[in-house]
Amino acid sequence: MKPRSVQDHHEHMFELATAAFAEHRIVKNEGPLPDPNRWHIRREGTSMYWVEIVHLFGGRLLVHGDIQEVLWKGGPAGWRESIDWVANSDISYAWEKCGKPAVTCEEVALCELTAMRDEAFWPESRRACSEALIRLRGGDTVAQVQQHLFDHGVDPDFFSDLGRVPDPAFFYAWEAVKTAQRLINALPKPGEAA
Repeated sequence: MKPRSVQDHHEHMFELATAAFAEHRIVKNEGPLPDPNRWHIRREGTSMYWVEIVHLFGGRLLVHGDIQEVLWKGGPAGWRESIDWVANSDISYAWEKCGKPAVTCEEVALCELTAMRDEAFWPESRRACSEALIRLRGGDTVAQVQQHLFDHGVDPDFFSDLGRVPDPAFFYAWEAVKTAQRLINALPKPGEAA
């Protein structure tokens, strides 16, 4: 297991999600009338990673399909504004508004523990962090390592979010909205030639 910073983790997840949606196109609605509140995107010739983005009443934006469902809440009333709101948000705000829980990434925990050890003021804290690193590399879970730090007097404020990152579903859904935004922006405007 190689330590990875939160930023490196995010970049890796963005790379995976961007690759998953790189060849997606807008697919026409299957229903009798086009619905501006619903967008279906997918790659030609396959249903892998197909996504439907639905603008719901109350400023909610639902992303579902061949990825885990994600629901952004508290957005603007219009479908276009909702897509722009999610696509243009920074990561912390977009994650907060989607309500997806955090998951634990051991590679990020290793990186954060190393920084905690290197920056610890008290020798006891440095020693507890060094032991925690050994335990995590040895197969202990992040929760077990957190208990070890607590038992050795390290302030919980320093490790309560150890290794916590957004659920991978967040990255894929967020990239799907960004892809839809890019595709919608490329559509001809009413009255323009295609």
